[in-house]
Amino acid sequence: MLRDGAPEILTREEVAEVQLGCMMLYHRLGVAADLAFEGFANCFARQAVWIRPSMEMVGQDQIRAFVESEKVRAASHLTRHMYSTISIDAIDRDHATGVAYAVIYRREDWPADRPAPMALPELLASYRSEFVFEGGSWKFSRHEATHTFAQYATS
Repeated sequence: MLRDGAPEILTREEVAEVQLGCMMLYHRLGVAADLAFEGFANCFARQAVWIRPSMEMVGQDQIRAFVESEKVRAASHLTRHMYSTISIDAIDRDHATGVAYAVIYRREDWPADRPAPMALPELLASYRSEFVFEGGSWKFSRHEATHTFAQYATS
């Protein structure tokens, strides 16, 4: 962002701090999605836009409503999001953009108290995100998911 008409210049340490905070946000979101969505909506800014392959949500109220409905559906699922290939570009101390990929394993109707049989991943999701530092922590201000590879896909 511009400060006094000039672009803000970040030190290497500031860039690294922004990158680490945003990378950890991807991981927090994945862990929250895997553990009954605890803290999931808090990963998003108040006016965030979350775009999924079949829907778009705007604001924490819509995101929380979706999460509440997903809690019921996913209660009997064992799911793990494995994030990799995360790239973050710091814009300034309070804004960044990023790209990440996640391999997602899911076993429906399986209790989480014992291992599930190993299977191929359900999908590989690609994420393009914008971040904002809000309320003392990094949040998604825009988070767009696409399915790059999926078991359900047909040729």
